[in-house]
Amino acid sequence: MNSSRLFRALITGLTLLACLWFLNLVSGHHGRASQMEPVCQDVTVAITSSAPPLPDSCPPVEILSLPLAAMDNTCMDGVPTDLSCYTGMLSGGAAREYALRLKARCALRVAVEPRSEYFDVSFVLFAGGTRCVLARDENGAGQNESAVIPNLEAGVYRLIVGGYGEDCGPYLLSVRDQTPPVAQVSAAEAFRGRNGTVIHWRSFAEVDLAHFALYRMDELGRRRIAVLRAHGSPAAFADYRFTDRDLEGRATYSLEAVSLDGRIEVVPVNS
Repeated sequence: MNSSRLFRALITGLTLLACLWFLNLVSGHHGRASQMEPVCQDVTVAITSSAPPLPDSCPPVEILSLPLAAMDNTCMDGVPTDLSCYTGMLSGGAAREYALRLKARCALRVAVEPRSEYFDVSFVLFAGGTRCVLARDENGAGQNESAVIPNLEAGVYRLIVGGYGEDCGPYLLSVRDQTPPVAQVSAAEAFRGRNGTVIHWRSFAEVDLAHFALYRMDELGRRRIAVLRAHGSPAAFADYRFTDRDLEGRATYSLEAVSLDGRIEVVPVNS
């Protein structure tokens, strides 16, 4: 009888030990799985959070029309932009950024005038967001920085005004069209002659002039009556003359200077 009870107690104990071992094995497996799950989540979050933020495509100030003349202050709004693309003297301190929208090819004159004798100004013009077109930091503190930038194609440009090192301060920015005229025309006049009306004019600095087109306005409307091919030069005067056989002499005239790239400038003709 005693041996039978002892045997049953032994079997019960072994069964309990086996159950405990099995439960411990199962709980240990779940414990390791629960420890791995947060690691995977952390990696995912880390990859997501490490993605660089998209750059802001909207600059602080947009120049809608030229000319521009405006007071501003680089201490008011810092633009973290590297300005060292040109001379190595420019630095990425506090700056102001402007968007220039050019509707046609032209030249620009950019001038920055510091309003503090201690402020050393500089500026950089970018095309396509990152291509450096031109930058200026040639003078010291309290002195102006300016440049004429020729042959800028139509499009959007970034103009960034800053200072040397970490300088900031007030300044006057001016941006204006510096595209030279097709031709500088003077003494354009019409006068009565023996055989009709003589239209005469003189031009200077014909840089890319293709031709002159002469128009007559009368009761029949506006008509082109002559095309005179350019024969001047960039550094000399040239004379042009045309005789209109309108014997009544009641017409008025206008002159157009047409460039090689299609630009047209209207020149008044004095009667």
